Amino acid sequence: MFFIGIFGVQDRKKKLGQPQGTCGSCGTESLDLVKTERIFHVFFLPVFHWNRRYYLVCSRCGHWAEISQERAERLLNGDHVGPWDMPQAPVKRERFCPACGHMAQEGDRFCAKCGRELEEE
Repeated sequence: MFFIGIFGVQDRKKKLGQPQGTCGSCGTESLDLVKTERIFHVFFLPVFHWNRRYYLVCSRCGHWAEISQERAERLLNGDHVGPWDMPQAPVKRERFCPACGHMAQEGDRFCAKCGRELEEE
């Protein structure tokens, strides 16, 4: 919270519910509907709110997707989460050196730790 004298600005994050549906990344049914907003206070009383955003967040893997306010209201009224709400996360393959087990960066041809040539992706 940012506070100067008699007024201040605060960012707020609030969990609204747990809609039915699966995460696009890990496939579990552990989604939370979250609302974030910025609030202007005078003497710690909220005067106005702005920058409201709604997100679906997986409590297991942390994958998230922003949704519209109208869609958030429909999910709170019992609608199910679809694949268009929580798209599949891009899969990032990790590469490891077969000799020492060190994790290689994207585009590396040789291991940074032992110098052995890495296998092609």
